[in-house]
Amino acid sequence: MRIAVLPWFCLLSFLSACSGWPSGPLAYNPGTSIPTRTPRIQTVTPIVLSPTPLILTPAIASAVTPSETITPTAAATTETPTVEPTPTPGSLSIEILGCDTGVDVLHGMGEVTNAYVTIRNATGADIEDICATLRGLDEARQHPDKTKCFASLPAGYLVTLKLTVDTTYKAATAIQVDVTSAETLLVRTGEPACQAIGVLLPGADELGIPRPIPTP
Repeated sequence: MRIAVLPWFCLLSFLSACSGWPSGPLAYNPGTSIPTRTPRIQTVTPIVLSPTPLILTPAIASAVTPSETITPTAAATTETPTVEPTPTPGSLSIEILGCDTGVDVLHGMGEVTNAYVTIRNATGADIEDICATLRGLDEARQHPDKTKCFASLPAGYLVTLKLTVDTTYKAATAIQVDVTSAETLLVRTGEPACQAIGVLLPGADELGIPRPIPTP
């Protein structure tokens, strides 16, 4: 008996009709394509896989520039010599110590005023032919003791004199003392009313005798 051989697709169709499989067309769901990576570009230079060593450069501290630059000033090579001040000579001075009054019967005068004055020579030079003259505002007749002269008053010396003028009885008078040398006025002083000398009256041994000026 000869069996006919059917083609496989006929057999498949037949079996599907017998088994109840759906005969409808099969739905085709195309699969999502997997993205491919960008192909690597081959270059002539070989790829180095080992990491390049990191070279650390030590930091260099930068100097802070100050806001102000101080330039040192060089000291002068030459020193200016210190000028020593030349001692300034003192002056010739008159001090009126005070006055008292009296009656001069010897010269036929009534009341007279006696002025006690001290002359100091601090000029550093001797004064030759020196004279001191007392004048009164209300002077009447000229008294012989109104002027006292002596040959010299050495430097650094003083002298105390008693000078007398004829004045008005019981009246305060303004007085003036002039010191001259060879008739040239050197110094002058005065008072509107001569004060009483009191206990400061110099002794007779002090009058008209030059003495060294006391040191302070």
